[in-house]
Amino acid sequence: MVGAYQLRAEVLRALHKVTGGVPTLSTDEAIAVASRWLTRRDVRFMHAAGEEDLELLNACLSVEEAFRRDQFATLERLLAYCQFDDGTLDERVTGLPDRAFARAVSDLYKLGWVTPTEEE
Repeated sequence: MVGAYQLRAEVLRALHKVTGGVPTLSTDEAIAVASRWLTRRDVRFMHAAGEEDLELLNACLSVEEAFRRDQFATLERLLAYCQFDDGTLDERVTGLPDRAFARAVSDLYKLGWVTPTEEE
């Protein structure tokens, strides 16, 4: 494990760069993704990585993947509610039945497409 937290952060940044943020890449895919962006400095940081650093990276990638899957499921549900071209997204959402409207609005907030104003 790398000692100083700044150095460890750099090691994790370089390792994350290699994976392209995707935990399921094969070694060949990771090399293909990373070869475009890796610098010599990145390679030096990667050589400093220990087993605990790799475990932390894998845990972060798993959380990131779960978050991405959840967000995509939310987007798919929203698209199912608003799939027809009957006006703008606002018009399609407000035209939904009550339960679907509530779910669609909740999904819009979850995706960060709508944010509360300061008054709220």
